[in-house]
Amino acid sequence: MWTNLILCTDADLTAQESRMPALAQGIKRPGLLSTPYEGKRALAKRDIGIRLVRMGVTLDSITDEQAAVLNPAATYKELALIFNDMADRNDTVSADKAKKYEDLFDDAWTDIALALGITSDSAGITSIPCYRA
Repeated sequence: MWTNLILCTDADLTAQESRMPALAQGIKRPGLLSTPYEGKRALAKRDIGIRLVRMGVTLDSITDEQAAVLNPAATYKELALIFNDMADRNDTVSADKAKKYEDLFDDAWTDIALALGITSDSAGITSIPCYRA
């Protein structure tokens, strides 16, 4: 069942960004009770779910093996959301990292569509690049 699937963990964030999630958890913003880390995992999962539904996937039909394919996208999306939140402090490094992870998130959908057997029309993929060795 979709609600019980774990797409990303703190260890996944740390593997991608060695100072995450501790860095985001340690930032206290004036006037706000939350940190840039809080709630981002749920938002990332929501965004992934919306995109999968648009591609014609029934969320409750996703198996644990298929959920593993979603891990990179979930990690990238969560990091993009965290860094975007951190960029509110006029932090250009965080803004650049937010953009980088959002781009990686978008790129991950080609692999997801292939792994889940989604047709390119449903996935919104117009071409898959073939590189020469």
